[in-house]
Amino acid sequence: MEIVTNIIADAIIKIEAEKEINFIAYHDQLTLLPNRVLFKDRLEKTIKSAERTKKMLVL
Repeated sequence: MEIVTNIIADAIIKIEAEKEINFIAYHDQLTLLPNRVLFKDRLEKTIKSAERTKKMLVL
């Protein structure tokens, strides 16, 4: 039972670390506001979605 608990704890730690890394990658360290990388990523996804669905995109 202890082994299962340790595996679950390790998985939770990994998930939390991935969330933190993702936040650091997409937000300014000083202001914690979304950064240009996040903007570009979201814009690219939105453009692809608009092309796929044949809808107009306004920026």
